Amino acid sequence: MGFMLYCAAETLGVSRDEMAEQLLVGKAKYSSIFNYPTLTWADIGAIGWLVDGAVIMNQVPLQRYSFGPYSRAMIRICKEESFHQRQGFDILRALCEGTDEGRKWRRTP
Repeated sequence: MGFMLYCAAETLGVSRDEMAEQLLVGKAKYSSIFNYPTLTWADIGAIGWLVDGAVIMNQVPLQRYSFGPYSRAMIRICKEESFHQRQGFDILRALCEGTDEGRKWRRTP
């Protein structure tokens, strides 16, 4: 996903080096779900379902962006995020409907 965003930014005239420099000096922001602690399968499911769901809500309107390369990249990104959201929901559902051992995992340690 990051690769597609870098490519989209490059088509708008911002190089990868510029983006990295903006990040390092604090002009740009960085956020990644990969920095969240995932102590149990329930954590992974909740991140996938809720965080990726929020991402989809913010990114779906960008699919109708007037700049074609960016719009096409957002379509592919939203498809991938939808997969993660469904996967997260399925993990949580399986833990809630599964065995007693699985139901213990959904609790916070």
